[in-house]
Amino acid sequence: MSRLGIVGAGSFIGTAVEAHLQAERPGQFEIEHIETRDGAWRNADFSCYDSLFYVAGVVPWTLDRKGLGISSEVDEQAYLNAINAELTYRIAKKAKADGVSHLAFLSTSDVYAKRDSADPQCVVGIRTEPEPQSTYGKSKLKAEGMLRELESADFRVAILRLPMVYGPNCTKGSFASLVKLCEKVPAFPNVNNARSTLFTGNLAELVALLAQSKAGGTYLPQDRAWASTSELVRLICAAQGKQVRLVGGLSKPCAFMARHNATARKVFGNFRYDHAASNEELGYQRFGLEEAIRLSV
Repeated sequence: MSRLGIVGAGSFIGTAVEAHLQAERPGQFEIEHIETRDGAWRNADFSCYDSLFYVAGVVPWTLDRKGLGISSEVDEQAYLNAINAELTYRIAKKAKADGVSHLAFLSTSDVYAKRDSADPQCVVGIRTEPEPQSTYGKSKLKAEGMLRELESADFRVAILRLPMVYGPNCTKGSFASLVKLCEKVPAFPNVNNARSTLFTGNLAELVALLAQSKAGGTYLPQDRAWASTSELVRLICAAQGKQVRLVGGLSKPCAFMARHNATARKVFGNFRYDHAASNEELGYQRFGLEEAIRLSV
């Protein structure tokens, strides 16, 4: 049995990965969550873990800016760097000193410049250079670089640049917003955009494979197929026991809005990974989109 430490208590992704591994890989992993708040990690003994899955961190839309004294983008960047990069480095450094040999770090697709395009050839591959535009993406890329400094023959680091993640009990983020929208709308534009998504069950399988192999490197994981927003809406509505009317003839207006409005870009824009760059040969994509959506709603 492998001992897996999930760094960051109470996170949606960490909880979902644990639930999947306990249900689908019984007896293979002994899992514990490690609290990072208020310096609790300083007293943790990491030596008992074979691998760590690092999910701790903060995203800009959860910040209490007034309470934290954040009044500018510069302040926000400094705060995110402190939590998402510098704290990550300190915890990983202690884990390495304690004898941990492997760490999988939850990064984000936000490390890439998300200039969403209607061009179906516009995809991110393993050779695409990171060019983060958001404070969150910049802080995660900084964390990646700092973790790479710790890498050695006896401490391997796997970087997971996740696209939109969804799964059971997902209450925040783009997928949760789509679920709420589907509860209200009788119709939705039939758009032909394409986005990479990742079901927590597929992510958990990848985490398990990496923990067992102690593999390092950079990973761009995703589900088996790209999904259009219209297809996601149709499947979510079906899982809710309702039908939605997909209205044609609106692809061009929606694409235009996506190029000129950030909110519309999240809904109608494109962002997808090259399948050749997603390590599909590892076999972590156990769940197809329709089954994954049904299990998530």
